[in-house]
Amino acid sequence: MSVHPLFAGRSATLAWRMVGGVGEALFERRYRPGDFLGTEKDIAARHGVSRMVARDALRTLEGLGIVAI
Repeated sequence: MSVHPLFAGRSATLAWRMVGGVGEALFERRYRPGDFLGTEKDIAARHGVSRMVARDALRTLEGLGIVAI
């Protein structure tokens, strides 16, 4: 997995893993359009990361047009 240049360090890897996980869940239909993924705090706890990492992942997903924040 390559790291996007907008991210740096360990949080980049974790954020991109989260992005990939959400994409995979959508592909496998575990998430449907309009599903609420949870708050930043919920998402961070679910993935075992900081809120900053969760926020980076959510912003990336929003930029890709996958989620609406």
